Amino acid sequence: SIATYGQLGSTQMQNIGVGANAVGIHVKTSRGNVEKALKFYVFSAPGCKDCATVDSHLPEVSTLFAPVLMPAGFTENPEAMRGIASAYCAQNADIQWMAMANGLPIPAGLASCDWIDRAKASELISIISGVQGDRQIWPVIVAPNGAYHVGPIVGPNPAYALSEWLFVNSKYVAATP
Repeated sequence: SIATYGQLGSTQMQNIGVGANAVGIHVKTSRGNVEKALKFYVFSAPGCKDCATVDSHLPEVSTLFAPVLMPAGFTENPEAMRGIASAYCAQNADIQWMAMANGLPIPAGLASCDWIDRAKASELISIISGVQGDRQIWPVIVAPNGAYHVGPIVGPNPAYALSEWLFVNSKYVAATP
């Protein structure tokens, strides 16, 4: 099972939602998503081993949920920056990100497109929402109700465990500021 590390408030969730619409990488699940799928957010970075254990299973979550990747934790990591650039500059950012999570080598050079502002905005969202805090442990998964988990998902079926945790945390509960 997945442990809940903390709970974000409504303002923090609104900030993440608005930011994710502008700079998030929306991942298509392997079976498609239902029309009103609930978004959840994964703050992650290419080249992060624990992140890859989560990211690689995002397409397998329940169709009731729509994963959105938010690049974070990369400011002092050139490899992660190259991976983020590669994803943002790809025709299908989610496919490129998933390929890297599944072992595709991160490119040796920076891709050239207008990616840096989106990446910086995503990093800023992780900071102002309180997701990043003073830790450098990634990934951080934020459920539809604002509950969040820090670190990898361990166990025999990570996609099922994640879907189960998301279902439990799909109804919004206001946190005390």
